Amino acid sequence: MRFRVLFFITLSSSGISIIWDKKLGTLERAHVAGVTTPEVLAAYFITEGLTLVIQTGLSFLVMRFVLGIEVKGSVILALALIFLVGLSGVAMGKRKS
Repeated sequence: MRFRVLFFITLSSSGISIIWDKKLGTLERAHVAGVTTPEVLAAYFITEGLTLVIQTGLSFLVMRFVLGIEVKGSVILALALIFLVGLSGVAMGKRKS
């Protein structure tokens, strides 16, 4: 329940980025230049993934030190879970737009 915010932030930011590129025409120009759809999606996942790493770290720090929520178990697995929730938001944002 606590990770819904991260899911919806990544969902909306990834959806907005692809819609913005469609609106500006850069996506169509890239396709005319010979860029394939899997390459475009890989580029979106890389850029959104880098943003997601920063968001994951910040949300974990806020969760741990500001809200005082304890992590019982592996911190690495907790970070991986937060990252995967955000990554699923990115994938859903790409699918919807």
